[in-house]
Amino acid sequence: MAVIHNSNQGVGLYSFQAPINDYQAAAGFIGLKPTTSKHHMVRAILESLVFRVVQLYDTLQQEAGCDCSLIRVDGGVTHNDFVCQLMADLIEIKVERPTSTEMSVLGVGFLAGLYSGEFNLVPKEYFYSQTETDNGALHLSCV
Repeated sequence: MAVIHNSNQGVGLYSFQAPINDYQAAAGFIGLKPTTSKHHMVRAILESLVFRVVQLYDTLQQEAGCDCSLIRVDGGVTHNDFVCQLMADLIEIKVERPTSTEMSVLGVGFLAGLYSGEFNLVPKEYFYSQTETDNGALHLSCV
């Protein structure tokens, strides 16, 4: 539905969430006209989701100095090619969508398998903090 129109007809969804976090502000559509359709509104909603990710990415870069070369996405909204493509276009890096977009469920399944003993992914070696010897050389303690 979102890509039926190649324009949002000036409709935008304005909201305050991370990284802005104004809990007293209200969200709303702006630019509504009598010719605005539900398709324009859905596109505005999808665009606002991507704009939020762009804001968070920019904040991450500025405050943490992180520079990513890839964003991995999952969840129901990532089934929408428009969302993934717009994100890649605005952030200008590769966006990777797995074949299974419900990674939370997959993670829960892996944890259940580990807990039940179905999977044996426990590491065989344990590494501890590095210790310094008398001559200043560093050695890694391993059990």
